[in-house]
Amino acid sequence: MGRGCTSEIRAVFQGLSEDAKTGTTVAADGGVHVAYDVSDLELGETLAEVLTAKLENGNAGSSELGPHPILSTQGLSGAFATRLRAIALRHLGEARIARVTAFDHNLSLDSDGWTFGIFERKSGSLVAGTIPGTKQSQQTIGGSSAHVSLVDSSAESLSGTLVTDSVGKLVTSSRPMPGTQAALALPAVFEASIRIENPLIHHSESTDCANCHLAEGARRIGAVVYGLSSSNAYSSARGVTRRDERTSVTNLHAFGYLGRQVSIMQRTANESARVAERMEARLVPR
Repeated sequence: MGRGCTSEIRAVFQGLSEDAKTGTTVAADGGVHVAYDVSDLELGETLAEVLTAKLENGNAGSSELGPHPILSTQGLSGAFATRLRAIALRHLGEARIARVTAFDHNLSLDSDGWTFGIFERKSGSLVAGTIPGTKQSQQTIGGSSAHVSLVDSSAESLSGTLVTDSVGKLVTSSRPMPGTQAALALPAVFEASIRIENPLIHHSESTDCANCHLAEGARRIGAVVYGLSSSNAYSSARGVTRRDERTSVTNLHAFGYLGRQVSIMQRTANESARVAERMEARLVPR
């Protein structure tokens, strides 16, 4: 699809359970992100099948990235969901898994902690890989509860990193007070968060898990706490709005749910717009 790229389909999985207090279904604070290798031709075929299923089920769409409007209307046992499940099972499978990344919420630290890990397929088996920008297969983020307010939330990457555009100084619990001399260094960190969210600048091999998943919180802290803004944010003619209900920097979900909060990062919306542009160009030659 681009320089040094191969075709793939990504899927995000989350564990679900019933909240005994409310009787509603909630998503676990963790996720598994699976990348499946598919040929370029089959990628186009899969997209055409999904769009056909969408057309045959009302063709409802939205300018905002969020829960699919047809799935929201019909439910997971509806005709559209049934078709999507069949399409996925036809084109994907364990043998096609190229990479798995995952994170989970644990309480082994003095405060809340989240551990990221990566697995790569080698010689037919999934083995521990190396997180880009590090020398290890796991990274841990420690911080405040994912349910506190933005201004009260904080996070620290507890693992070493070699990446550029680190956003840590904006999300750390020791960030300086607004208006102080130390805060004068933070606009550069804010710009780093904007670059991390830009798919034309950073990709999955150019930054580590912790830095990527903390960029959303860093940008929000920069804007809300320090009044920072930037003219360099990624934009698309398709729009890059998304539904996002997170309240803290430690809601680390890029595309999923925290409990029942829809959690879609700006980075994900930007990537989605970029992919949609490229796929549209394939289906509608100009």
